[in-house]
Amino acid sequence: MPDSITFFDTHSHYTDEKLYGNTALLDELFATNINHIVCVAIDVDDGYRCVDVANHYPHMYVGAGIHPSEVDRFDSLENEMKRLEALCADSKVVAIGQIGLDYHYEGY
Repeated sequence: MPDSITFFDTHSHYTDEKLYGNTALLDELFATNINHIVCVAIDVDDGYRCVDVANHYPHMYVGAGIHPSEVDRFDSLENEMKRLEALCADSKVVAIGQIGLDYHYEGY
C-alpha cells in the first residue's frame, strides 16, 4: 500500500469492554495509515469515556449520541438530552448522532 494513502475511521467503539483501555491497539493503529478516528458513543456516559480516550490522541474525535436501545434506561430523557448537550460542548466532539439501525439484532 502506498504511503500516501491515509484512512479515517469514521465509526469505532474503542470504549467497548473488549477494547477499552487498550492503548497499545490505538498506538498501533495511529502508527499505520489510519490518521483519524471517531469513537462513537452509545450513550452520554460512554461519550465521556470516548472523550477521555480521545484526549490521549490528537487525531481522535468523538461522535456523541444515544443509541435507541439505551433510551429506556433513563428516568428522564429530557435530563439525558441536557447531559448530551453539555457533552457536545467538548472540543473533541465532532459529530452528533447514534441512530443505530442495527437490523441484525433481534428486536429491531
